[in-house]
Amino acid sequence: MSNNKIFQNLFFFYLYLYTIWPNYISLQIGTFPGINFPKIMAVILFLYWVRLILKNNQLSKIYSANFKKIKKYLWVLIAYLLFIFLLTILFHFEIRKLVNLFIRYSNGLLIICIVASLDNITFRRKLFVNLTKILFIVSVIGITEFLVGKNIYSFIFSAKTIYAAETLNVIQTGSLYRITSCFSHNLNLAQFYIIIIPFVFFLGNTYFKKVKKRLWFYIFFSIGASLLTFSRALYVSYFAFFIIELIYLTPKSAILNFLRILFASLFIILLVYINFNIEILNDISIEYRGKPLTEDVHREGQIIEAIPLISNNLYQGYGITEAAQILDYGSLDGTPTVDNHYISIALESGIIAVIFIFIFYLIITIKAFRVNKYLAMSAFGFLFQSFTLSNLESHIYFYLIAGIILLTTRKSLRPISYA
Repeated sequence: MSNNKIFQNLFFFYLYLYTIWPNYISLQIGTFPGINFPKIMAVILFLYWVRLILKNNQLSKIYSANFKKIKKYLWVLIAYLLFIFLLTILFHFEIRKLVNLFIRYSNGLLIICIVASLDNITFRRKLFVNLTKILFIVSVIGITEFLVGKNIYSFIFSAKTIYAAETLNVIQTGSLYRITSCFSHNLNLAQFYIIIIPFVFFLGNTYFKKVKKRLWFYIFFSIGASLLTFSRALYVSYFAFFIIELIYLTPKSAILNFLRILFASLFIILLVYINFNIEILNDISIEYRGKPLTEDVHREGQIIEAIPLISNNLYQGYGITEAAQILDYGSLDGTPTVDNHYISIALESGIIAVIFIFIFYLIITIKAFRVNKYLAMSAFGFLFQSFTLSNLESHIYFYLIAGIILLTTRKSLRPISYA
């Protein structure tokens, strides 16, 4: 087996490990964030990638050629990382915070570099097969959890080895059980579905003349399982996906497809209506991460409380991983739980950092809309979720998809086949 194939297999193994191994199951070493197997695997992957780039001329040529295509987009992300690094050194210097900074942001940049090194049609086909399998595994775990009424990881790991062990308890609101599968919360699982499902449709419809029925079953089974998250953000995103589908319709099929999408949209609206009127809006009884979910921890309350704190440290923030502690909300594995990605970044690194990262997300989303409707759905889904979550556990998948988006042009795409 060649070094390239070994590296590719290591990368896919990392995706499986990162997804299936819950981020809250880890080791605590002193004051440092939890160290788990996916983080160790990321270091191994990085070292192997550096070795290949230095010794493998073919791989380094591919990487150089692809990097030239995307470097004009990456400067915003690189500027963001450098800015946060300088802030940490100048205003918030602690070894713990530097380690947190590296762990949180190194994965994203590494994933884009790996995609730039491996990207070709064969890689994208293998990526489709592996992502559909990951989707299916996550969904089977979620369905099992729904049937037994408890997260199955609670049967495997003792509470002593788990950060915030209460996340493994029944996450129930009123009469609804919300599945979490491999993720720390149903909203993070919903985010995973929102960005991955459109992406696998893109890969399957673009790079295969005919996809095996088993793989399509995995995808549609996962769509069904995703509804059990009972996430309003997921329902709204699915509705938005239908609107995007409508935007991309060809004139010949516009009428029939409009009717199909209209009925599907009405169904999604019904789901959203039902979900907005469940008991959670009137009588919240669940305890999440050690703090009762009362009015003061709703998103609106968090924003109101955060604004004066951001104003006090407008340009430098309070330091990496400090957002949850500043607002006195629980944290999981050193990651803030403030329910808005940009509020979290503003608290940690100031308003300039927010501008940098939002511009990067916007660049990815705009380019996705120019290239393909499924990529547009995936990028839009992540952008939408960034306003409702800060614990973006699926962020490596965003960077994986971002790398594919940046390397893809309309000319490079085959005609879509639905065979």
